[in-house]
Amino acid sequence: MGKLQGELTKHQADSALDVTDDALTKEVALKQEITQVELTIAGLNDRLARVNVAPEVSSLAVEAVSLARKEAVEEYQTKEQALLDDIERSKFAYLNAIVAFRNGQQAVAEKIRETARQVGRGNGIEQKDLPHLREIAWGYTTHSEADGIKYGLSSHEISQAIEYGIVTKRD
Repeated sequence: MGKLQGELTKHQADSALDVTDDALTKEVALKQEITQVELTIAGLNDRLARVNVAPEVSSLAVEAVSLARKEAVEEYQTKEQALLDDIERSKFAYLNAIVAFRNGQQAVAEKIRETARQVGRGNGIEQKDLPHLREIAWGYTTHSEADGIKYGLSSHEISQAIEYGIVTKRD
C-alpha cells in the first residue's frame, strides 16, 4: 500500500503540469487501485472480527506477532549503526566533493594571478582576464532546467527518501 501511495505521490509531482488524458488516467488508476486495496483490507479485517476464534489460537497469534516483532527489531538493530555510518560517510563525501569543485575553480584564478605576478602584471589583472567558469546553483533544486536539481539536494528529495523510500535519479 505504501508503494502504491509513493507511486501516486511521485506521479502527481511529475505530472503536475501535464493535462493530457494519459496523465489523468494514470492518476485515476492509481487512486482506484489504492481504494481497492483499502477496501480489501477493510473487508478482511471485518471478516476476522466476525470469526469466533478459539482462545488457544488467539493466544498463539499474539505470541507469533510478539516473536516476529522481537526478531524484526533485533535484525534492524544489528544493521542500524552501519546504515547511519554509510549516511554520514556519504554526507561528508558529498560535501568534500563540493569543496574540491570550489577549490579547483579557485586554483584556475590563482594560477593566472600567480603567472601575472611573475611577469610583472600583478596589478594589471582585471576580471576580464579571468575565465568565466561554470557556476552551479547548488540551492536551486526545484526548476528542471537548473543544474542545482542535478547536483544539489532538496528537502523534497530527502522527504521522498524518508517517507516513501523513493529516490528519483535525474539525468
